[in-house]
Order: sequence, then structure tokens, then C-alpha cells
Amino acid sequence: MPSTGLTRQFTCGLVDTTGQFAIFGTTSGELCVFNLVSKIFRASIPVSSNGILAVAEIDGSVFVGSGDGKVKKLVGQDVTWSIVAESFLGGKITSISPSSDLRELVCGNSIGCIYRLLS
Repeated sequence: MPSTGLTRQFTCGLVDTTGQFAIFGTTSGELCVFNLVSKIFRASIPVSSNGILAVAEIDGSVFVGSGDGKVKKLVGQDVTWSIVAESFLGGKITSISPSSDLRELVCGNSIGCIYRLLS
């Protein structure tokens, strides 16, 4: 179950490349995972204390940009997820987009900087 009650305000989301899961970021800093086939809520993963503002997926890894200025790489599936990498970029991470060759992420933040991160 979600850590702060049942009500959530979703800020961003994506459908994974398999089309089986929908992944959403919340203002409370959790990543919520829903199974689209069975239409069931599967997991709530606490990622940040300042909300999740952007998500992207590359090769099964989910990248999360949060209000505390960090970009985190999560790997997993269904109910089992873990944070395997983290970078601090400063400001709130407002956007994340994968490059066309899926080797890099382009991240923007609230203080007007744009970063390239290797995936």
C-alpha cells in the first residue's frame, strides 16, 4: 500500500516498453506501478521526499527526476524494484528524455541547466 494513505496526485508517468506496466510519479515522492493487463495496483516505491517530477525508461531501467535535484536509476519489475544509481544535478529535475540512440538522458532542471547523463 502507499505510504501516506490512499489518495495520490500523479505528476508524470509512462507505459513500459512491454506494454504491461504503467509507472507514475507522485507529489509525495513515490513511484506507483500498475499492471495494465490485470488492471491491478502492484507497488509503491518511495524514491524522494520532494516529489517525482519526471520519469523515462531506457532498456527496462526507469529513470526518475525529483524535486530534490536527484536523478535515480531503478531496475526491477512488478513489485520488486531497487535504486542502482543516483546523480545530484541541483534544482528540481523538471524533465527527462532519452536520446534517440538510447545511450543518454537529457535532463532539465528548475534553475535553467540542461545535463546529459549516460544511461
